[in-house]
Amino acid sequence: MNRRSRIASLMITLFGFACAAALVQAKDIPVDYTFCHAGTASVVTASKEFALTGVEFRGITRSNIEDKMLDNHTYHCVSVNRGGEQTANHGYCKFISPDGDGYFIEYSRVGTGEGTWKALAGGGRWKGLTGDVIWRVTTQGTPVSPGTYQACGVGKGKYRLPD
Repeated sequence: MNRRSRIASLMITLFGFACAAALVQAKDIPVDYTFCHAGTASVVTASKEFALTGVEFRGITRSNIEDKMLDNHTYHCVSVNRGGEQTANHGYCKFISPDGDGYFIEYSRVGTGEGTWKALAGGGRWKGLTGDVIWRVTTQGTPVSPGTYQACGVGKGKYRLPD
């Protein structure tokens, strides 16, 4: 093997190790928590066939696993909900961990079953956060006052942080 071939082979090998190390160094974070929130709804239009509502809510998470990394995260969300014959909602949330660092997610749901949320960005310890969560509402109470709602649910999935 000539010198150029050895150098090329060495570079390819080192590149492969660097890629493998980057993959191994990413930290998987299991997501399994309960969330509860309260919010307000502003009706844009409402009929039997079609309804459109702007929603803003705030809440907190409780981890369901021993690793309490996602415990006591507070959040603030805004969304647009479609009602009537075909229900759906789509929104964005800012989460803040107890240390003050935060991250953002986008969520959506069609119908009344499970929805998804996707990690979009983060700062501080959450910089580079990616991942997906399946969520569902487990209980929703009678509104404590007109134009409000209170609900709890669960979210399960996986986040990933670069090391």
